[in-house]
Amino acid sequence: MPSKLVKLHQNDTHWMTPYLKDLIHHRQKALKENNILLFKFYRNKVNRERKIILSKFYKSKIEHLKHVDPKKWWSICKKICGMAKPNTGIVNKLLEMESPSTNSKIQLANDINSAFLELLQSYPKLSPSSKIEVTNHRIPKVSIASVERKLRTIK
Repeated sequence: MPSKLVKLHQNDTHWMTPYLKDLIHHRQKALKENNILLFKFYRNKVNRERKIILSKFYKSKIEHLKHVDPKKWWSICKKICGMAKPNTGIVNKLLEMESPSTNSKIQLANDINSAFLELLQSYPKLSPSSKIEVTNHRIPKVSIASVERKLRTIK
């Protein structure tokens, strides 16, 4: 059987499947073509399938946690639900490091730098499509007289 190329974007949820993406594509196509009956059919199909996939996903993630200590169980549940505490930032990373008196200044600078780099790893990389090219590099010149004229026109 020939394989089918399916694109999953890095921002897609963990439970997104190629079948659900295909249903969403058909739904959007029907909406674009103003085919109301077909749109409603695919809308309902997408909603049903999404609910089934979500329940299977959460069951598979939480089922094995029944035999785990409650603290770990709650931390994983919060991560799945998106309620996990946000990264507390560079301050805690720096506090976890050894006291500055034991390190040289160069070593301290390297430790701070690595703490910053470690935090950056959690952010997704920008896709090439998100780059904005700036063609006009001129900075506009603003004179006092032009600002006064513009301010006088404001009522």
